[in-house]
Amino acid sequence: MINEIYFENKDLNNLLEEYEVLGAKINKFIQYVEENWKSTRNP
Repeated sequence: MINEIYFENKDLNNLLEEYEVLGAKINKFIQYVEENWKSTRNP
């Protein structure tokens, strides 16, 4: 969708797919940290 609106003459599909994968990995990492992080401030 972004590719069609803003970059109609350039092929950004592969780059956008890579960013989606990266975003999913970052999201999984954040979820892991929120669920498993042991803090000494809140025993």
